[in-house]
Amino acid sequence: MRRHLFNKPIVATYRNQSLDELMEETAVLTSELRAIGNNINQIARKINTLKTVPDFKGHLYLFEIQRKRLFDKMEEVSGHTQKIAEKWLQ
Repeated sequence: MRRHLFNKPIVATYRNQSLDELMEETAVLTSELRAIGNNINQIARKINTLKTVPDFKGHLYLFEIQRKRLFDKMEEVSGHTQKIAEKWLQ
């Protein structure tokens, strides 16, 4: 009917459920990365106000924990990106 009305072909699309799941994972990873970034920023601000070495060492330890979480999450994002690329190329 559309072709006859508008003299254009009818375009049909379908939704790929597996890509929906990948997008949900992307949203979760983005949220987690944002939280880790906020933690690192808070630690950096606190370190800038410290006056004693023991306080500095304690916050430096917290920073290292968050840094490790960040790099672990970046590896997860890399693997997730690879999954998206594989789905895209199918």
